[in-house]
Amino acid sequence: MKKHGEELIFSGAWVIVIGTIISAIGQTKETTTGTPKGAKLVAQGNAIEAFGNSLQALGNTELFLEEKEPFRMDNIIGCWLQAGGNSTNTVATEIEIHSSEEEGLRLNAVGSGVQGLGAVYEAVGAVAGKSPTKNLEATGNSLVALGAFLDAAGNISILNKLDISGETLELIGSWTQVIGACTELIALAIASNIELTQQKSYSYPYADVGYYWYEPNPYGMI
Repeated sequence: MKKHGEELIFSGAWVIVIGTIISAIGQTKETTTGTPKGAKLVAQGNAIEAFGNSLQALGNTELFLEEKEPFRMDNIIGCWLQAGGNSTNTVATEIEIHSSEEEGLRLNAVGSGVQGLGAVYEAVGAVAGKSPTKNLEATGNSLVALGAFLDAAGNISILNKLDISGETLELIGSWTQVIGACTELIALAIASNIELTQQKSYSYPYADVGYYWYEPNPYGMI
């Protein structure tokens, strides 16, 4: 059960990286062209991120049921908040494209704020955890939180007619989330390799012990 939970978390991290990259590419198109050409990619990227967050939430839930470690609750809450925030962003971007840009921007600001809060919860859970790379994991989640809050600030700026500043904040925020997601993925990969190495060492505890021939004392002396 523990192994399956860890696999869900690791798989979710990969999915989140893919989602953040797609979303950032879409945001880059929007910012550089000054048109909503990349909005569809942003919506798709956020939907993929939400799926990855859900996988991690399920993985952390499995581990919590087995280990009963309190820090897992922070991770679970954080993952579901991020899933909710990213789902909200997906809906908001679709509203921007097909209906009211203003309403979409407002909803996007809320979604990004919720996502940022979720990433903060995950960072707290990582610091309280037992992973050998917990500081790196916390750094990754903190960067995701920063990126999400920058995106929220960007949406608010655009609502206040500060289009250039807002789009710049959104662009920086989207790529900050990419860096954060990649950092978390690297941390999880390193932690997995460390655990695997420790398991191998435990399986072969006498692997490095030398063997010596016993030579009887020819004089019969002890």
